[in-house]
Amino acid sequence: MRKGAVKPDIGALLSATAVAYKDPAVGDSSAIFARDLLERLGIAAEMKPRIRVVAPPEIIATVVRGDAEIGFDQMSNVAIDPRVGPIRVLPNGIQHYTNYVGGIVAESMQEESARALIIFLRSSSSQAAMKQKGFEPL
Repeated sequence: MRKGAVKPDIGALLSATAVAYKDPAVGDSSAIFARDLLERLGIAAEMKPRIRVVAPPEIIATVVRGDAEIGFDQMSNVAIDPRVGPIRVLPNGIQHYTNYVGGIVAESMQEESARALIIFLRSSSSQAAMKQKGFEPL
């Protein structure tokens, strides 16, 4: 949502004049999640006239312009954009996390560098920085 706007309860989806998410057809996990969440909550049909499906790079701009009051996106995208802020993290029963995994290709020409990167990403300082940017380190 826009930075500084009053944070509504998640139930405010039904009272929002417009809710935006990315086009699920492009395979974006937050878009697929948002579409499916409305179905699981049983409000997809009621929300349909108020849904704004936008191109992935437009989701935050859509909210900032006021074309949608609520937008669904990865928390890591929201955390780095000073124009928007999270309403709140969804409860565990409906929350979805995208997991990222690091690995080294068997025939890597940069095996030592790749190993150093993975070690760094698992360090406490890196984990703290990732948490500040919206990631939930494991």
